[in-house]
Amino acid sequence: MQGDLTSGPVILPVQSDTNSSNRWFARAAVRWQPADAVDLEISYLHQQINVNNSSYANPGFSGSSFDLTAPVAGPVTADNPSLDPNSAFNIPAGGKYTSTAFALSPYADRIDLVSAVASIDFGLATLTSASSYHNDRSVGTSDFTGVYDNPAFRRGGANGVPTARSGTSPAPGPVVCN
Repeated sequence: MQGDLTSGPVILPVQSDTNSSNRWFARAAVRWQPADAVDLEISYLHQQINVNNSSYANPGFSGSSFDLTAPVAGPVTADNPSLDPNSAFNIPAGGKYTSTAFALSPYADRIDLVSAVASIDFGLATLTSASSYHNDRSVGTSDFTGVYDNPAFRRGGANGVPTARSGTSPAPGPVVCN
């Protein structure tokens, strides 16, 4: 696929129902008392989470022109000029359930937990041993284009952190998590 290298990025139209998710878990436990003084228990927990997109929105953002080559990523103004005249693009307005993110942010997480508890009663004292094994595997995608892919970040302020001028915002409106 070829693109026009003299224009800004292509923004997809607003998409609906992108933040659907599937979550489930299962738990099992087995307890055994081979003698009155001995108690053994093993338990297992599995949890699976698949999220197609993050659940956040920009309800107060009315839409605007956005330029990643400006010193502060955001609208082009006299105090925030574009470094490339063909790099600006329009971001549609946000809404109560509308995100203005540049890309989808899928996420998946799988957790397995096994635990065992053994107790032996010696009359005068009880010896108890508890052990567990935990494995958490997760993968996700996040888009920080507006933060990292702009000249302000590369030039940076203190410790390489971009500095915003008074009256400018490095992101298009507040982000609200649902």
